Amino acid sequence: MVIYMDVKQNLRTILYNKIIIEHVMDQNEFAKALGESPQNANKWFNPNFPNAVPNVNHYNKICELLNVSLFDIFG
Repeated sequence: MVIYMDVKQNLRTILYNKIIIEHVMDQNEFAKALGESPQNANKWFNPNFPNAVPNVNHYNKICELLNVSLFDIFG
């Protein structure tokens, strides 16, 4: 369980840094690229939804879109 929490936190940090701070792409573009609704994807950036993260099936696409590696996500 500790490992999962680290992965979740790593992923949320990566998403926040790349989408919110660096403006690699906007949240709606990111959601569309993953085939998710903007409403669902916006939860990933909202601190009121601390357990909301993308499905593990999206991790490879996230790495591609945000130019990060799976090692960045899994620590």
